[in-house]
Amino acid sequence: MMQGRNLLRARVAHFRGQSFAQTLSGVLALHRAALTEIRRFPVTTVLGLAIPLATILLITATDLLLGAAGEITRSSMPILLAVLLVTASFGALAVPVAEARERGTVRFLATVPLHRGALLLAHTPIALTLALVVAVAGLAAARTPPSAIPGAFAVCAGLCAIGLGLGSVGGALARRGSQVRALGMIVPAAVLLTAGALPFEAFLPGADWVLGYVPTTALAYVLADTLAGGRPGLGPTAWIAAGGLVLWAVGVTRCRR
Repeated sequence: MMQGRNLLRARVAHFRGQSFAQTLSGVLALHRAALTEIRRFPVTTVLGLAIPLATILLITATDLLLGAAGEITRSSMPILLAVLLVTASFGALAVPVAEARERGTVRFLATVPLHRGALLLAHTPIALTLALVVAVAGLAAARTPPSAIPGAFAVCAGLCAIGLGLGSVGGALARRGSQVRALGMIVPAAVLLTAGALPFEAFLPGADWVLGYVPTTALAYVLADTLAGGRPGLGPTAWIAAGGLVLWAVGVTRCRR
């Protein structure tokens, strides 16, 4: 742990009192340090990627075994991608930052001219890469028609933005990694339940209409229409994605020590 902290200190200490461009270079140095940490301890990242991919593979295998000609995969993929993309983006951003706060890394950043939110910035490309792999795997498994791929990717980007926003706020405020992991168990359950996994309409008339305004549910509906060959709802997707990015920016600017 001390070796990793000394490496971080060496990479950012020389940015004291330097320009914005050099501070940006400091963020890139933090990003390289994060990649080095992943290479040294890859288990968490591997599991973060393997679990979503294994889930997609399981759905695809079930489809093949039942001879459903892709119907099971196409019908379940909108909700599944909503859960996987939000959860993967959230965990890849919030967990390492919260763990860095436990180790004292975030407090150390207060001693150099790098904003404490720089650590969130450094981990954001990693979260985006993870989400991209999951989105490609999910859309490929659903046999997305070429004409629907741009719209489907736009919706996946919106779901990723939600995950990044929640992950940024979670990483900015959580004091311990265990708190973020607890939230990581609640997030997929909340996304799944509000996206129509249970027939709320049967005992709560109007529930589907209300749940349709939940951002993840709205995007799951848009993705289902897009995969079915309908027109992509780029308007709602753009607004929801913008909200997620605003939430991400709030977390970056309000990151606590």
